[in-house]
Amino acid sequence: MVEKSLDQYLAPGGTDKGKKEEELGEKGVGLTYCVFMSNSFKIITRGLDKKQHGGLVKDANKWLHNGNGDIPKFEKQEFEEFSNKQNIEGKEYNTESFCSVRIEGITTTLSEDLFQKDPNQLKYILQSRTALGNTRKIWEEESPEISCYYDLNLNENSTSLERLSFEYSLPHEWNKKNSHLNEVRNKLSLMTEEKKKYSFLRDRAIWDTHRVNWNGRDIKVYGVMLPGHKVFKEINVNYLKVISAEDYEADPESTLFVPTIHISSKGIPTGVELKRPKKGGKTGYYQRCFFLIEYDYIKFDLGRKSVTWQAERKLQEAISHLFKKFEGYAKYQSDEKTEINTPEETKAEFDAEMKQKWLDANEIPDLNFDKIKYKKEPKGQEAAVAAIFHELLGADILKYYHPLVSGYAKTYDLFCLYADPNKEQSSIELVVEFKYSLESIIKDLDESIKHLHQMDLLICWDVDPDKISGFNLEAYEPGEEPYSGVTHKLETIDAHFFIPVIVLSTYISSFSKNE
Repeated sequence: MVEKSLDQYLAPGGTDKGKKEEELGEKGVGLTYCVFMSNSFKIITRGLDKKQHGGLVKDANKWLHNGNGDIPKFEKQEFEEFSNKQNIEGKEYNTESFCSVRIEGITTTLSEDLFQKDPNQLKYILQSRTALGNTRKIWEEESPEISCYYDLNLNENSTSLERLSFEYSLPHEWNKKNSHLNEVRNKLSLMTEEKKKYSFLRDRAIWDTHRVNWNGRDIKVYGVMLPGHKVFKEINVNYLKVISAEDYEADPESTLFVPTIHISSKGIPTGVELKRPKKGGKTGYYQRCFFLIEYDYIKFDLGRKSVTWQAERKLQEAISHLFKKFEGYAKYQSDEKTEINTPEETKAEFDAEMKQKWLDANEIPDLNFDKIKYKKEPKGQEAAVAAIFHELLGADILKYYHPLVSGYAKTYDLFCLYADPNKEQSSIELVVEFKYSLESIIKDLDESIKHLHQMDLLICWDVDPDKISGFNLEAYEPGEEPYSGVTHKLETIDAHFFIPVIVLSTYISSFSKNE
């Protein structure tokens, strides 16, 4: 990092992410998360300019939760000059260019939080869900040479000193016996006796990579079929050591490595899951498989937890193509019984499924508001809340909002101008966040995914005041609202911050009564 950028990187809501296609990440999720989960964040870095610089951010977590005092700022500080070579565990590393981060004073107690994981869990997460798990080598593509080394002391009983490889760890390597699919094909083509096929493939993992071209762009797939679902327990408990045998038996889905499909983009695994394809032959064998699929032009839906349906369908097709190559060998890998009675979907089944979807759609409660075209209540859908808001704008019921772009640096949902001719200020910039229920924003705030001071307006369908813990919710009297349609304000208990809220169900009901 260059010195002039550090203030920008480490400020609340700070980022250098723009619209460059080679960039991946979300404003406020990576470096910002580390800063505001701690009370002492120290960074020392030397970039291509060969100049070392660094500094501190103090008490960021205290400020985040208490809202008192000035916003934490990056304080430049001189540190002892790093040499161009560092000897770590008897091996010499080039540190002409480096970035060193030390995080202390971590106060979180949430069990699902990153910093509450033990060293083995943290290592696996770093290499399977962050940029440290660089995937370029899987596809035999050029990759930068980067070394990562950490000294981890999460609590008194958990200390780790380790170097992390800058590459994605491939699951087939965790099984004692493994073979590339081409090797399996070649070997079995020379075997006429079934007994020999069983002997060769018994307890052996099969893996392969696959490329598909979609609109001139590559979709890349890595897949492994393990010799039975029981192997996932062996890997989690004895190889990765991320869970105890007792905890795994109690809840196998609570561990980190499970049969699933993970999405990667631009060399970076995201941990975002793709739904398994429904179609295929013996689809029960997906319970033995792990897939990593990479597409550099992926666009995530609101919340970044899923992909758009168009991309989902194409990615699923690429997964199915590789899975079909695996499934014929599954019976030779182990005697483990797997539910495989999931036949190809027939047209009659598809028609029945679509009929049910129509029935479900028609059973959603009516909006009962004929001023707009949208006919149904959102039913838990954040995107439907956004759609109703935009229809209210189009019907000139909500006024003065001028949407510019969906997604504010990929963290918030809408970037718009508010221009009320009756106000002195001709135009106001608003960062808008959509939620189905208002209480769901509380979890985002608690986990530092969103920050109250970065948003200007919350729009939701409904709210349960009993679930708004740590905040006050107050209704606006008619005529006092700061923007068109605002019904409430969400305020921290100490009254240090507040944000206007449009509860659409309340607004539509009130509008209808006053008609």
